[in-house]
Amino acid sequence: MPSRAGPVSWRVFKHTRIGQRTEVRSMDQLIPGLAALVEAFRDVFHPQVFSTFQALIAGWIVCLGPHTISEVWQATGLAARRHHDTAYAVFHSACWEWDDLGIVLATLILTHLVPGGVVWVAVDDTLCHKRGAKVAFGGIFLDAVMSSKGHKTFRFGLNWVVLGIAVPIPMRADRYYCLPVLWRLFRKKGQPGYQTRPQSAAALARELAQANPERTFWLVGDSAYVNAAVLRDRPANLQVIGPLHWKAALYERPAPRQPKQRGASRKKGDRLPNPKAMIEDTTTYPAELLTIDFPKGARELRV
Repeated sequence: MPSRAGPVSWRVFKHTRIGQRTEVRSMDQLIPGLAALVEAFRDVFHPQVFSTFQALIAGWIVCLGPHTISEVWQATGLAARRHHDTAYAVFHSACWEWDDLGIVLATLILTHLVPGGVVWVAVDDTLCHKRGAKVAFGGIFLDAVMSSKGHKTFRFGLNWVVLGIAVPIPMRADRYYCLPVLWRLFRKKGQPGYQTRPQSAAALARELAQANPERTFWLVGDSAYVNAAVLRDRPANLQVIGPLHWKAALYERPAPRQPKQRGASRKKGDRLPNPKAMIEDTTTYPAELLTIDFPKGARELRV
């Protein structure tokens, strides 16, 4: 088991096929500092659960086979002494919150990898392929990776809404790596805890911004995530950027409620022109031309 001080040690199991049998060989591995890296998550878990979590992290890193929970547990070297249910219990019955872990992870990323300036975050949904008759909240969803413009592919699995922090790559000034920090499982209508994908994205973005009030966040998403659900009730340090439909209905912010005002507060302010009308009205909404570099070449855009 990993110790709180000193290097982390575990065993790696290498599988070798011999006929119909599987031979398991172990070798000792040492990675100094892994315990200190994972220590930041200690307060998220019960002490007993945290020790199992540490072992799973180490097993995941060195696992040579498929990264299933069973294979990862074998890679920890603990399977001979502790039942596999110990590993599965971390995910299905242990008392800890994914959001708490995600906020700690985000804080570490912001502290060490994005120490200052604006924080760019991206949101999208992704499909995790699953099989079996008893997959909680599983369904048929669009597989964006296997689909093309002319052909749509649908697969069975779990649909996750994922929020990630864009981290700059030192050796490539024009490239960023998106590190996932918060996530929500999409559930269909009629299932417990149902939320639309934009509602889930808005909840994740608000949670990240409220946990770090001293930082400014810019949320980037495609047209599915730029709507009223995401734009409404945002913290002051959270801005949203993304594509809008040419005929999107836009409104001013509602005026603050007046003393002794009767009736419900207004949810919308005065109506604004749609994006197409704004672009055509260069007097009221002046814009400047900027040349922006894209992977396939530079383009001139009105901003």
